[in-house]
Amino acid sequence: NGSAYSDKRFRNMSMTIRIPAESLNSFVSTVDEVSNIVSSRKTVDDVTLSYVATESRMKALQVEEARLLELLAKAETMSDLLTIEQRLTDVRAEIEQVTSSLRLYDNQVDYATIHLSVEEVKEYTEVTEPENILQRIGSGFVKSLKGVGNFFVESFVFIIVASPYLVLIGLFVFVICYFYRKRRKAKKQVKQEEKKTEGKVEEEHP
Repeated sequence: NGSAYSDKRFRNMSMTIRIPAESLNSFVSTVDEVSNIVSSRKTVDDVTLSYVATESRMKALQVEEARLLELLAKAETMSDLLTIEQRLTDVRAEIEQVTSSLRLYDNQVDYATIHLSVEEVKEYTEVTEPENILQRIGSGFVKSLKGVGNFFVESFVFIIVASPYLVLIGLFVFVICYFYRKRRKAKKQVKQEEKKTEGKVEEEHP
């Protein structure tokens, strides 16, 4: 997303990566060499207890399945046959669910999940140790100067790029002001003529 350049937008990308667990350290080292890692966090989920419990459940279901198959072979009545087959169906459905859970655990153990966010920047800045107060003041002053310089540059670019629109807006404002002043002048002349007329009338009829 954000792959197209537009003003100050920079390219960025977020992805979820699944890689073999034994390749995790080498992958992180490679990323560190080719990029500037701002922050990272590593978590480990211990699934040992869950895996053992699920594996025990699987063994129990397999034993029950074998016993049901033996009973199914010895069933003498239709009622017993239907009951055993129903239970056998339920057991086999549970075996499928447990098998899926074991595969999921195996996948979690064999592969590492990496959530990687990559963001393009205008200026590469290395991540360093925390600065002391003098270094912070110096770096902050330099950043402020750069900010002022960028402000004037961006303002100049904006004026040049927006000059056609600014010319149109200026012409529009000029026309409005011209007619406004002309109308105001005409009203002023009318008032003056009215005052002169009133003065003449008063002179004629003292």
